[in-house]
Amino acid sequence: MSAPVSPALSVEEARALRAAGDWPALVRRTAVLTDEELLVEPELALHAAVASRRVGQAGRALELARLLEPVARRRGDRRLIGDVVNLTGVALWESGHAAEAEVRFGELLDAATEWGYEDDVAVACNNLGVLANVRGRRDLALTYYQRALAAYQRLGNVAGLSQTHHNLGISYRDLGFDREADAHFNRAMELAGGAAADDVIAIAETERAMLRARSGDGPLADAMALRALEMFERI
Repeated sequence: MSAPVSPALSVEEARALRAAGDWPALVRRTAVLTDEELLVEPELALHAAVASRRVGQAGRALELARLLEPVARRRGDRRLIGDVVNLTGVALWESGHAAEAEVRFGELLDAATEWGYEDDVAVACNNLGVLANVRGRRDLALTYYQRALAAYQRLGNVAGLSQTHHNLGISYRDLGFDREADAHFNRAMELAGGAAADDVIAIAETERAMLRARSGDGPLADAMALRALEMFERI
């Protein structure tokens, strides 16, 4: 007697796996489908690409995103286009192609501004800010982050505000303004608590611990780092 064949993955199942953050399961479930089968339902292909990136398969994510983008553009689906362009930029960045990633994030910012999509404006500005900061262009990074903050404030997106304050903290830290950096990390933690974003809280607490260590307060740095470690272990 042959083994039963697993049913094809539905969009609803893929959404549930993505919402739960079960990236390995989403990768496994989509791996049995051909690219052609995934592209029949573009949202399913997007979930597969996002999951691939989340498990460290940036190359596979980029491959799927490049197949999906012309499909999204033919359909004129602006939301899907924005998601795919952003994913392409992130996958390029994680694959070591920073210049190409910057071009794609810039395209997303221009399109989102034209379409009035504040959420995509904020995402593009945050990503462009990260690239600018890594390249040492911290004044430009701060400009991008301030624009992202304004967009998230208009949307009332607490999780986005939290992530942006964390990014601002990193830029101020790299500029040598530890007090301002600590204030932004602290604000990120406050906002993340309201958004149930434990990962942001743990990362920001780690950054604050490093600031305390740099200032010479070893015992407090140790206590903060241990709290962050406990959060990471729970996550």
